[in-house]
Amino acid sequence: MRCGNWSAGWAIVACSAACTAFEPGDDELPLTDTQELSPSELAAAAAPVAPTGAWACLVDDGVIQAPFTDESRRFVYTVRIETLFGDVPANTFVRACSTADLNCTQPVTPDLPVDALGVVEVPLFWGFDGYIEIRADGIIPSVSYLREPLYADSVQDIPVQVAPLDALAAYAAANGTTLREDRALLAVEVFDCNWTLAAGIRVSNDAGGVAFSFTNGLPTIGMSVTDGRGLAGALNVPPGVVRATGEIIATGQRVAARTINARAGWTSAVALVPTALLRPPE
Repeated sequence: MRCGNWSAGWAIVACSAACTAFEPGDDELPLTDTQELSPSELAAAAAPVAPTGAWACLVDDGVIQAPFTDESRRFVYTVRIETLFGDVPANTFVRACSTADLNCTQPVTPDLPVDALGVVEVPLFWGFDGYIEIRADGIIPSVSYLREPLYADSVQDIPVQVAPLDALAAYAAANGTTLREDRALLAVEVFDCNWTLAAGIRVSNDAGGVAFSFTNGLPTIGMSVTDGRGLAGALNVPPGVVRATGEIIATGQRVAARTINARAGWTSAVALVPTALLRPPE
């Protein structure tokens, strides 16, 4: 499996404000928090992001279909779990769930502990196209969708990072937003046809929330276009089934779209990958 690190950017802001817990917030979601930025920051955030990437494979604009699965052909998905600070959170457990099982009421695996280095081997099968749940002491529980269906043993080279509760609340507060415990966090990576994280992609979803992305490596609330980190998303997303979409700002061409479940009080991480890259091997 090709690897990226959707959450690495959170480390920039993990200590940007005094740590606080989730707050209930009010019933109104701000459309944008860009008014919290200085004029110079607003100008920098509004500057166009030059699109990057190879996009020839987008001639196929088909819908990603759930792959046929064969549970008799077993494979192992290996991943390391760490916090934004690079350490292994205490009492970390991982389990795998099918995409259709929105709340993982019938997990595909039992709870699996990580080892001393944070590594866990998840036994799965040919065509698995679900997600892993990650729980640990002091972190926001996280759902991480596999970037592509599993067709062989796979080692994710770059760790999956999880956010400490206090650090995530501090990030929101530092940018004038109250992190709501009854809403979800959506984090979206965008890849081009060469499996490279792509800049200049507008990320949106059909549920709303407060958009975020990165500008010159710094997090920007109220903006939704990726920089070279290839990451954008939304805070305070209403929970439920959410469809995330990415499009190239220079052409309006759609990169991909994917439907996932956003859970209140959880982080949901997903990758947008051109459909042509997700076909099973022949």
